[in-house]
Amino acid sequence: MLIEMFLKTAAAPAVAVALLFFFFGKAPEPWRSRIQGIILAGGFILSACLLSGIPAWPPESGVASLIWVAIWFALYSWIPANAIARYLFRGTWIIVGIAMVVWQLRVEILNSQMQCRNILALVCVGWGMWSALERSVRLSHALTPIAMGMVTFTAASILFLFKGSLLMSQMLTSLAVITGGLAVLAWLFPKRVSLHSVFPFLSGFMAIFLVTGYVFLEIDPWLLVSLAIPFLALLAKDLFSWASKSALTDAFVMLIIAAIPMGYVLYKVSLTSGPLY
Repeated sequence: MLIEMFLKTAAAPAVAVALLFFFFGKAPEPWRSRIQGIILAGGFILSACLLSGIPAWPPESGVASLIWVAIWFALYSWIPANAIARYLFRGTWIIVGIAMVVWQLRVEILNSQMQCRNILALVCVGWGMWSALERSVRLSHALTPIAMGMVTFTAASILFLFKGSLLMSQMLTSLAVITGGLAVLAWLFPKRVSLHSVFPFLSGFMAIFLVTGYVFLEIDPWLLVSLAIPFLALLAKDLFSWASKSALTDAFVMLIIAAIPMGYVLYKVSLTSGPLY
């Protein structure tokens, strides 16, 4: 039953996304990033609808709104390719995405200085993760930042499961599998993947999940911030100007560096979590 659900809600969308990325991988920019952004959002939406059904209209806040947030992030690739404009709009995209998720709770949040402060901190974390990904392309192979995103989605999926949300864990698992498919594609055919279509989902969309976990599951903000460790590893890689000539070696070393502290954090969480059934 679990294997069938995994194949249906995660593996099948991942294969579809990877094939469509490959098919449209020769389109000229900016159309390649725009089309692939829509494809990536579509893969997540397909998975989410298989898990929780078609969302209501008008959009509701909470987990159901994540489908509409995915569409919002697919639109980021339509911003003109101006470095300054894109940098400034990253924060805007994250803030609007967060507003879509927590809109029904806006009064309670605005009346709580602690919640406002923590959500602002998570916005900054998401903005920082996004910037780290964009910076990483100077030295890293295309495979490496995508692999870091896969690690983050996987760790977030486990954390959310420990914190009692099977649905959000399944959504994050589907994103991890989709990202894993893109990592394989980036390894074999790096020129077929537009990183500018992928990065908003690996960082900005991840920030929306962090806020969702904080607001609705009351997860400790420091635990959520720890999910940015893979992106911190990318920054350290850039700081020390290290890169391997082999794309696979480059990604593997970074995976190990990121996975060890993430594994320790999740192990500590598992010691205090309740039963997973």
